[in-house]
Parts: sequence; structure tokens; C-alpha cells
Amino acid sequence: MFKDVTSRYDLSDATIEIIIMLLVAFLLGLLLGYLLSRRCCNKDANQNGNMNSSAGLAGMAAVDTSQAETADLNGSEPNMLSAPNGEADDLKRISGVGPVLEKVLNDTGIYHYKQIAELTSDNIAWLDDKLLFPGRIERENWVGQAKALMDDVKTEFASRYDKGETSNDS
Repeated sequence: MFKDVTSRYDLSDATIEIIIMLLVAFLLGLLLGYLLSRRCCNKDANQNGNMNSSAGLAGMAAVDTSQAETADLNGSEPNMLSAPNGEADDLKRISGVGPVLEKVLNDTGIYHYKQIAELTSDNIAWLDDKLLFPGRIERENWVGQAKALMDDVKTEFASRYDKGETSNDS
């Protein structure tokens, strides 16, 4: 009985089927990766205003221009610096700003508590788009914390941070 089953389906057939399934999965992964990277790259290009229609991106520009227009309407750039004035403030003393976000803020041109304390609602909307954490600045009251730290008032979080009691990793 088992001899009939194994004779109809030997090892080489199973190997071929596995190879075909792996090939299909690989091709689907390539296609999905391409589509996601194209979407991500278009978003970055639209936000930076670097859309190049001569490079074959004219069709994509038509699709994504509305995103670029709404990103421009969402807010205006805050006061950014090319380098810190003197020594940069330790932005990690603000609750919600960890090493990664501090680097992003520094790369954006924000180095000091004063810059964060002076953020307007338009600046916050613009910065929210850059940080990819919508609402985080207002939710964690970065502006209020920065104003307090600027006036040398230690916030509860800054006191814990100074003692090494926080795990602000984001």
C-alpha cells in the first residue's frame, strides 16, 4: 500500500515543489520590497522637494504631489542652527527624548533647550513630520520641559535622568 503512494510522489518531485515555492516567495518579497521602498523614497523626495521627472519619476510625482503640499501646509520650520551655539544642551534630559531622537534633533539643527522652548504650533507640526512620532512633542510637553530646563528648574524627569534612574531609549 505504501509502495504505491511513494512511487507516485518521490523525493525529486517534492524538491522541485519546494524550490518553486521558495522562488515564488522570493519574487513576492522582491516586489513588496520594491513597492515599499518606492513609496518611502517618494515620500522623502516630495518632502525635500527633490522630485526629478527626467529620471522617470514623472508619474509618481503626479500621485504624490498632494502629500508634499499637505506636508508644507502642516507647519513651518523651527529656528534651526548649522551648529550648536557653544556646548549643545543634553536634550535627553527632556522626557521622551532618548539618544536616537536627540541625534535626529541635532541632525535637524536643534541643539538647545531654547530652540525647543520657542517652538510654535506650526513648528511642532513640521517637526512631528520629521520625527515620525506625531503628537509626541505636545503629549510629552517638550516645550514646557525645555522652558523649565532653560530656567535651571529641574524637572522630575531631569532629576531622575541626572541620577541615572531613567531608561529613555527612544
